[in-house]
Formats: sequence, structure tokens, C-alpha cells
Amino acid sequence: MKKINNIIWFVSDFKEAGGGERFILEAQHILRKKNVRINIICRQYDKKVLYNFFSENELYITCLNPIQLNIRGVIGKFINYCFCIKSLRNQFKTIKPDNIVSQNVADHVIVYLASLFFSFPHIIKDDGPLFQISGQNIIYSILYRNKLNKILNLIKDTGESIQTVTKTKFIFLNIFNEIKGLLLYMSFKNAFIILSLTEKVKNEVKILYRHKNIYKIRGAYSKAIFNYAPRTNIRKRLNLLDKKIIFNIGRLVKHKRVDLCIKAINIIKNKNSDVKLLIGGIGPESDDLKNLVKSLKLEDYVEFLGFIEETELLDYYYACDVFTTMDSADFDITPYVALALEKNVVWPKIMGLDRELEENNRHIFSTVPNPTDIANSYYMALNSPVKGNSVTESNDLQNYTWDSCFGNMLKVMEGKI
Repeated sequence: MKKINNIIWFVSDFKEAGGGERFILEAQHILRKKNVRINIICRQYDKKVLYNFFSENELYITCLNPIQLNIRGVIGKFINYCFCIKSLRNQFKTIKPDNIVSQNVADHVIVYLASLFFSFPHIIKDDGPLFQISGQNIIYSILYRNKLNKILNLIKDTGESIQTVTKTKFIFLNIFNEIKGLLLYMSFKNAFIILSLTEKVKNEVKILYRHKNIYKIRGAYSKAIFNYAPRTNIRKRLNLLDKKIIFNIGRLVKHKRVDLCIKAINIIKNKNSDVKLLIGGIGPESDDLKNLVKSLKLEDYVEFLGFIEETELLDYYYACDVFTTMDSADFDITPYVALALEKNVVWPKIMGLDRELEENNRHIFSTVPNPTDIANSYYMALNSPVKGNSVTESNDLQNYTWDSCFGNMLKVMEGKI
């Protein structure tokens, strides 16, 4: 067994306050108490990633300075890419980490290339899902499209779809995509350990790479959440004391599919006229979603909250009757936070459930991602007689604390699991 003291966590863009960034910050917070140092190395950094309650003084962050060139286009990008790899190799030599962790598709390849001929173990945190989010052209490469049918079988009952595999008419782009596919494949094949968030992603990794060292870890909240008491009466502040509140929070991007939540409200309002959908967060889809609300004349049923300060976020969870997400990812922190706060949750079936939650938790309402089915799930969740968490439900949810998550991750790294 190997004692872990020093970890490099590489992430290209460390500048947005999202779930992946939160995972890194919580990891350094928990592991620091176990005398493990996490060195966050990135290409771009913005302080707003710290959620306003993580201090820069607590972190070890190194931002790789990009080379300044007057060369544009593919050649300039390639030179900057090579410079990034070289700079990262220098960091490996200086820090001499016990493990190197990456968690984004492009970052896996960068770490793989930068760590060639070093003996530092590369650990991939596979957030997935490679086949479900549009724009991942790597799935068109031969090493991935040949496994398409097997991956499809993993999600056939969830109502999700996989992109049609096509090639562009540009030979150069197809060749470039094959190279990227090969490099990603080699990154996973040569990884020391692969960490997955769900059983589905774990099975997907087995199909794609036949890797043997795959472990499932997941975390979503601190232990303190089970004793949380709200500081602000959100219902009173928003004048919603007589409403049934459905709450959604996250970056407003396409794969979060907030538009489906809005369309479902347009259906359920005929059964529950007192329903109100609160949408928290900002993002590039904001204007389109607001225009959708206007076109459906749902101004009385949908309210956009914008950015919510982290210090008040749990109060919004606490105020709702139902929490919802239609994220096409396999794992999302937000619904687990809602479950810990004893809220009913409506989420897509693609969200991977552990057996204990699937068998024991009465607050989960899984649905296929279309407005009619979502609306039916909203209706059942809003009218469910179940209140509070049972002892079994509370005990099961203890497994999703950050302490449990990173304690298990450290055991995996040290060979204790």
C-alpha cells in the first residue's frame, strides 16, 4: 500500500462555478484534513470559481501561462497545445506527485501526453457521458462508433438518444478526429485507475476500454446538511406562500434541458394552477428560455432567479416542494442535495441510481425526458403524501457526503480498496 501525500489535479478551464469545479474544491478541502495536498493546475483561472466561500489562501493553484504568438488558426493552436504539455511536464518534475488526476475529456489527453515516460500514475475521473451530449465528435471515430450498439443498450429504456454517427466530407477533419479518438482511447487504456460516478458509466468504460481498475465514487454535500436550518424565508420574500414550488438550479446550457421543464409546466398548470417553477442560474440559454416562457404565456408560472449566492442556495432548496433537473448527464450534485433536505425529486431515468436508493427512497420520481411524462411526474411528486426521510433513507444518504466520497477515493489511490 502506498501513502498518498501529494496530488496534481489538472483542469484546463478553472473559471466557472460548476459541479466539476465544486468536486475539485471539496476534494482539496476534505483531503487537506488528511494531510494530502492537492495542487490544482489549469490553463485558465477566474476567482468566481470559488463559490464565494472557498478562500484562495486554502488552495494551491498554478495557472500555466500561455505562450504569446502572432500565429492564428490551427498552427497557432497546435503550438499552444504543445507548449501546455511541455509546461505541465515541468510541473510534474517540480511537484513529483503521487497521483495525477484529470476529469474532462480533453484534459485526459493532455495529461496522458504530458506524463509519457514518467512513472506518475494517471487517474481519470470519468464524468461522462461521452455519447449523450452533442458536440462530442470523438464518438464518430472508429474506436468508439464500433461500440455504439453496446452503449445504446445501456440507455435504451431511459428515453435518451445517441447521436447518429456520420462523417464530414472533409478528409482532414475526419483524420484529425480519428487522431483525437485514438489519443483519448490511449489515455483511458493507460490510466492507472478510472473513477466513475455511476454504475452505467462504469459499465460503459468496461465496454469501451476493457479496463480492470474501475471504481465508483460519488459525493454531493457536507455532513452538516442533515442539520440545516434555513436562514431566509424564500417563500415569503418571493410572495409565494400559497404556491407549490418546483425548483431548478444550474448553468443554463442546452444539455441541462431546462426547456423540457418549462414545457412540462405548460401541461401541469391545468391540473395544478398554483404551481410555480423557479429557475436559478445563468448561462447562454437564458434568453432562449425566457422567450419560450413568453411564447407559451407562462409568465405567471415560471420565474427566473438569475445567479443565486451560495450562502442562500440551500434556503431555495428548503423552500421548494419538488426539485427537478433534466440534465442529460449520468450524475448531478443538485438532486442529491434536495434528497438530503427531504425534498421530492423529479429527474431523468438516465441518472444512475444506486441500488439502495432505487429500492428504499420514496422521494425519487424518475421519468423519460419528454414534457408529458415530466408533467405526470411533477403531478405525482407534488401530490405525494410522503413527508420527511425515514431512518433507512437518511442512512443511505450518508454515503453521498464529501467525507465518504473522498475518503473512498483516497483508499482507492492507496490500494486499500
